[in-house]
Amino acid sequence: MVVCSKCGKETIDDASFCHGCGEYFTPGTSVVTKSKPGTSAVATPRKDRTVLIVVLIVTVILIASLVLEYVLYDLTSGSQGSAPTVELSPSNATSSGIRINVTSASPVEGLSFSSVLIGLQAPAGHIGLNSSVNSSPVELPAASDGTNTLSFYDVDGSGTLTAGDFMMIEAVSGLLADGIYVLIVTHSPTGETISNLSVNLP
Repeated sequence: MVVCSKCGKETIDDASFCHGCGEYFTPGTSVVTKSKPGTSAVATPRKDRTVLIVVLIVTVILIASLVLEYVLYDLTSGSQGSAPTVELSPSNATSSGIRINVTSASPVEGLSFSSVLIGLQAPAGHIGLNSSVNSSPVELPAASDGTNTLSFYDVDGSGTLTAGDFMMIEAVSGLLADGIYVLIVTHSPTGETISNLSVNLP
């Protein structure tokens, strides 16, 4: 309904003149529209502003969480480029002991003991050597399952896994049992296996 600004009489919306006083409604004149009960004739800018603020806050939170996730992924996956590698080769494999040489390791400066886990699967059991336990040079404490031992020798005393270092698999007493010995080097931060070598005895 439209309210005439001259006499105040209500008239239908499409009317071009007031049915009470005959005043013509011309475009651009001030006419008051009466709203239906329960509705607001004027939009509340405060509500619109609140909705806009909520949408902006949610958008900022989403963008920040995506950026944080990317940064954390980049840090944990090693942003140095490609994953580290270790190449191993057995130089001597007899029942009195198996020597395994580290022929190369990347990054070039070597892998710190705290970033690698060296483990052994042996026919008589499964033993592991966590090289992060002790990074003192020359020899890390041997890991043993009571039957076999796995020792790591840091030849250059660098405190890192580098070419020239070696590992020894030996029996606690007597000779090594026949079977397959598997030496596994795992990159601790990512959990990736970066070297896997099998040696058969005899």
